[in-house]
Amino acid sequence: MKCSGITKRKYWFLLFAIAVIGSNCKSDRKVSQDTLKLNDTSNAEKDFSNQVVITGITDDPNAFKYFNLLNYSYLYATNHKDMTKKTIKDSLYMELDSLNESSIMRIYAFGGSARYNLEVFVTPGDSIVMQLKDKTFQFSGKNAVHYNFFTEMKSLNIESPFFNGDLYDYKKKCKDVFDKQNNFFINYINEHKDVSNEFIEKIKADIKFKYFTHLLLPKQQNQSSQKTIVEILAGESYEKMGSMFDKNNYFDNINVKEFNRPELLNSNAFKTCFIDYIRYYFVDNNFEKYSKEKFIAEKKFVLSNFNGELQHFAIARLISDYYQNLSLDNINNLLFLIKKYKHNFSKSSYVKVIDKIENRLKIANVALTQKALNSKLVNLKGDTIQVKDVLKDVNEIKVIDFWASWCAPCIHEIKKGIMNRKKMVKNDNVKWIYFSIDTNKEKWINKSKELEKYGLVEEQYILLNAKDSELIRFFDVNAIPRYVILNKKGKVIAENAPRPSDSLSFQKIIDKINSE
Repeated sequence: MKCSGITKRKYWFLLFAIAVIGSNCKSDRKVSQDTLKLNDTSNAEKDFSNQVVITGITDDPNAFKYFNLLNYSYLYATNHKDMTKKTIKDSLYMELDSLNESSIMRIYAFGGSARYNLEVFVTPGDSIVMQLKDKTFQFSGKNAVHYNFFTEMKSLNIESPFFNGDLYDYKKKCKDVFDKQNNFFINYINEHKDVSNEFIEKIKADIKFKYFTHLLLPKQQNQSSQKTIVEILAGESYEKMGSMFDKNNYFDNINVKEFNRPELLNSNAFKTCFIDYIRYYFVDNNFEKYSKEKFIAEKKFVLSNFNGELQHFAIARLISDYYQNLSLDNINNLLFLIKKYKHNFSKSSYVKVIDKIENRLKIANVALTQKALNSKLVNLKGDTIQVKDVLKDVNEIKVIDFWASWCAPCIHEIKKGIMNRKKMVKNDNVKWIYFSIDTNKEKWINKSKELEKYGLVEEQYILLNAKDSELIRFFDVNAIPRYVILNKKGKVIAENAPRPSDSLSFQKIIDKINSE
């Protein structure tokens, strides 16, 4: 039976949710059912068993306006794709479709008074009423006990430990965190007998793999980049400790079989732990990070130890991660692996990422198209010129830095890399060119002048209509900072180069060009 295009179940739930919302709001506020319900024609073909319906009220309306629910079943976490959201003032109506199994998702919301970050255990078929009040989420409705778990565990105020040089003390702190979370979990399921078996198995695994991730990837105070325990032990200051350190005992003798859990491929904790342990624990760490030798060893390990969806995920991440940390030696390796393996991928999120990487890799050692070269720029004097005019000089390596005045990581890199850039200009015949994607010329000019001592008034340009620029389209620039390296003939050598602050990796590319 259908009522106005909405199933009977959804109709009564919608009335119930509106009643709950109304009971918690001012008496003179009315919520229109016609405004909140979905378009009638869209419901005829929906599978409601794979759907979750969420309604909510809040004392921070901006939180619902900027409300995201991350799904970890994709190659990288992103907002759930098959979702409909409607907001009216302090009320929310949301439908999540195409949910095939229970999983831990994450709420990210940006309110007027706070930022919200909360994990929730979501099960297809749920009908949930959510209240966000005094910066705290509370849930009622079907399987509400699943949703409230992480809210209640937050009350323990557990903080991840920092590594301060003593590995055994650090592990003890990690184990204390694990024990507190695990004991809370055991007490919780004993007090709430209506939790599902899936909830028990997946929350138990989530706590376990978070623990193993903490062991491998410790937080370090005053550390700009995160290092694994394996990398820390390889450092000069820990060399003596490394020779005495029992790595297997530290990691509780974890083995490959413990990762044979394809049912956890929608768990962020498991996926993070799975990839990091392959890369930094199971595969020989005598190989240089992201080198050709490391790539080959990692590929061999994955193909030898995993099958099915576990293998597909590990190979997709191998391709994506090595592309993001690309060395010139791995371009052909990546193209070969993509060609041989991509027909195995069944998940569209994997295919989309791998296809984009393949297209980007194919422009290696290729000159810019005429359309890209004809893209228009404006310099700090206000003159309009074309990209080809900036790149016309020969016999020098060119590094293009795509940035913007509002991009904090871009500016951090510009400041951090000043000495390295000067060194390359002097010793390696490198020319640095800055292309801003700003839409506000005044802000671009002001920020450029502010950063003058870091070299930003030399070879500094703003792209005209960056959104529709053929240069942006050619390099597929969808995130900044982004670095492109051209050889002395103007051909693309690295279209997604490492950050210049990664001086060793960046210098290797420059050295290879100069050696040709």
